[in-house]
Amino acid sequence: MLLILSCASVKDAPRQYGVNVKKLNANEIQSISNWPINPYIEPGSIIRGKIDEFVVIRIEFKIEREMLISIFGDLKDNDGKYIPIYYTEEFLTYWDQFRGSNDRISTQNFIKKQNLIKQTCIPGSQFKLRPGQYIYYLVFIGPYPIKKPARGRIDISTSFGEYDSILVDIE
Repeated sequence: MLLILSCASVKDAPRQYGVNVKKLNANEIQSISNWPINPYIEPGSIIRGKIDEFVVIRIEFKIEREMLISIFGDLKDNDGKYIPIYYTEEFLTYWDQFRGSNDRISTQNFIKKQNLIKQTCIPGSQFKLRPGQYIYYLVFIGPYPIKKPARGRIDISTSFGEYDSILVDIE
């Protein structure tokens, strides 16, 4: 379940951007890409099982003018423990620890996974967008299982003073 509360700080001015935010379910995450290269599916093994749980949020932007976007997120589990946000560089570093074997197919899949992260993960807490439509994924990673309900907020602001605060409840 995802609750959305949006507050615009600039009244009566035409909005220079639109934003749509959605927490993805397992089927939506699997549809991003096929299994060996999909970075939004948690790593695991038959012996260890899952060690981390991902909360994947899709953020769609419609940009009217070139602007700087700022995104900050806060997510806490039911015990009040902070679940960190992973932007592109942190997410690449996370996956480096699961690089696996050096055979040709594993290496190719790992490179594809890295490229997919660079193309689809929120680049950082601040980034510039030109006019157009974009889809990015924001990832929170916590120890498996995340104690639910987890609650958080995603704050999105622009260089034009527009602001949205999205509340996230994960049941």
